[in-house]
Amino acid sequence: NYLNNPINLQNITFLLEVSKYLKLKKKIILRTINNFKPLKFRQEITHKSKNLIVINDSKSTTLSSSIPFLKLNEKTYWILGGLIKKGDNLNLKKKYLKNLNLFIFGKDRFKFLKLFKNRSKIELAENLEEILIMISKKIKKEKNKVTILFSPAAASFDQFKNFEDRGEKFNSLTKKYLLNR
Repeated sequence: NYLNNPINLQNITFLLEVSKYLKLKKKIILRTINNFKPLKFRQEITHKSKNLIVINDSKSTTLSSSIPFLKLNEKTYWILGGLIKKGDNLNLKKKYLKNLNLFIFGKDRFKFLKLFKNRSKIELAENLEEILIMISKKIKKEKNKVTILFSPAAASFDQFKNFEDRGEKFNSLTKKYLLNR
């Protein structure tokens, strides 16, 4: 659900504040929000239970597009990787990095490793399936709530046709390794 996403709630709150200044009718704004269909694979919550949230943000192709979720300050397993964009960097304060476990895959995994070395816990793999196998083993041992954020922050063309293909593959692998336990 679009409204279950904390980032979307921030956006809606902002929209309602701006609409006051523009003297827009609240009834029209609320109807529009209720009819809104979010983009597939853009900060899409695909699973939510007591101890596990899975977010598919396959549309993410830059490090900065992942920042809103990284600031939630929850224990997060961040899955990223692919083909990093030249000059891309993550401007995120250290305090947000302490709750992150990074799982990096793909052709440019060593470039990502260089960016995050000594800043977070990091595990590397060649592909997304290997990452989800790793994570499935780790979450079995977890006692606290965990968010799995698939926000690759890179282009997908090293292993996938496009971000949609990558997002579909993530969803199928999530069902196979994480949700059927």
